[in-house]
Amino acid sequence: MKDNKLTISFICLMFLCTAVGAQDIKTLIVPPKASFSGGIFASGQYYNVRGIDNRRSPYSYNLAGNLTFKLSVITVPLSFSFRDQQFSYGHSFNKFGMSPYYKWIKVHIGHRSMRFSNYTLGGKNFFGGGLELTPGKFRFAAFAGNMQNPLAQRDTLVYGAELIPTYKRSIIGGKIGVGSSRNYFDLIVLHIKDKQTDELDLDRRKVGINPSKNIVMGTEWKTLLFKKLNFNGTINASVFTDNLALESSLESVKSPFLNNLFELNASSKLSLAGEVELRYNFKYFGIGAKYRRIEPNYRSLGIPFLQADIENYTFRLNTALFKAKFNTNANVGIERNNLRNLDYLSRKRLIVNLNTSWMITKELLVSANFSNFKFETTDGLVEINDTLRYINVSRMYGLNFNYTKKSKNTQFGVFGGIQQQSLMDLSPVARIGGEVNNVNVNAGVRLFWKESDFTVSPSLIVSSYGYSDNKRNRAGVAVTLQKSLFDKILSFSSATRLSFDKLNGVKDGRVLNQRFGINCNVLKHSQVNFSSYFISKKSFSGNSFNEIRLSLGYGLKF
Repeated sequence: MKDNKLTISFICLMFLCTAVGAQDIKTLIVPPKASFSGGIFASGQYYNVRGIDNRRSPYSYNLAGNLTFKLSVITVPLSFSFRDQQFSYGHSFNKFGMSPYYKWIKVHIGHRSMRFSNYTLGGKNFFGGGLELTPGKFRFAAFAGNMQNPLAQRDTLVYGAELIPTYKRSIIGGKIGVGSSRNYFDLIVLHIKDKQTDELDLDRRKVGINPSKNIVMGTEWKTLLFKKLNFNGTINASVFTDNLALESSLESVKSPFLNNLFELNASSKLSLAGEVELRYNFKYFGIGAKYRRIEPNYRSLGIPFLQADIENYTFRLNTALFKAKFNTNANVGIERNNLRNLDYLSRKRLIVNLNTSWMITKELLVSANFSNFKFETTDGLVEINDTLRYINVSRMYGLNFNYTKKSKNTQFGVFGGIQQQSLMDLSPVARIGGEVNNVNVNAGVRLFWKESDFTVSPSLIVSSYGYSDNKRNRAGVAVTLQKSLFDKILSFSSATRLSFDKLNGVKDGRVLNQRFGINCNVLKHSQVNFSSYFISKKSFSGNSFNEIRLSLGYGLKF
């Protein structure tokens, strides 16, 4: 009951003074004139499916707004978002938070995010409070709160609408340093722990979710020398206990203090990670070198994702030639794994990351990319066999072109490209083993008539992906239409795609996708919109289904 009262009180406070971004307290001093500005948006959704289980609620609604109230010397910026729909992936939509600041003081309250470094904290939200102080050359940051365990959200994609119980995960961290945004040295510490509750632990462990604890300590620095030479780096140590439910402590650690502080047991691991980089920029190009090492089992619960057990040396070259019409960004180096000889096989390989674009003429742009390594602390979503999966891209290449010819009343364009990706499935339940190889090829034309404000764009689409000894090919056509009426007061859009599938060389039905939208500017500052999405899939090897989603919304700006 006490927690409920605190939650209700906090929500009421947020409705009075919440801001999505930081707000300067100096803006409280305004002329004594009442004003009201911002916008609100409300919508309702309908969902229906036949042939498979529901992937969302039949009816849902959401309400969002960004408002600013000004009265005399008081300014109250307000931002809110509420949605009753439960999604399989993603964060809660019911969030309130603010970060007011005055000169070198900033306070975080509610649902917030802070960044310490790529190896410790960044890209995750917490619910709690924080403080940042930057007087002169002094740098200080600290926070405490709760962080949601993402494993429970990911699992719901497989188990449907059923929510898997999750641990309450507490987090506390701090950073102290000296310097400015261009030259600084910081010390970082992070403590994250799952709270165990006996009545729910058994349900969690059935789906492979164990209570964890993570303590990360590190340093990060950035230095600019001789106005053009950058020297950056970070060194971090992580003690990660995968399962706090194991009661035995490590006999190899004789210190009771360390055993109690880190709560060490047979699932605890100590790993190091970091990088150092040198970069020098000339007028039309830049060069650089970087060393990165991430030991096996290195993890920080303060970041979404990090690939471990790698060491690489890379050299960088970026150019902007011919009046910036030809641009290149290239990284080339050597990478190896099995740093602690824990596996039977080791691998050393050449790694390349290349992106280039060339504006050949005013009408023609060609771009190309190739990469067999990436450094990311975030994962992403991709659709595999009409199912969303969490993935990380391990290799990709592509070639694209875009030609546009304009005249007084018309515009004609031709576009096309090919993209290949090798993906690793990160989904914790029903994970696809090995790499998923995906290839997409598209080509089409685009026609626009200025007087009638009408656009039509037909295209051809071919794709294929292989995983778990299966190969699926999909080929089809797509048409996109756009039309505006009454001086853009009313606008329509439509996108239709029909594709035919093959599974391991055998015909496997077809998929029809159709999107339709209407936007109407009712008054000068208000808009009504309607959208529909329909998919009809016929499959001989899997489930056939028909799915429809409708949405009607109203937005108002004032």
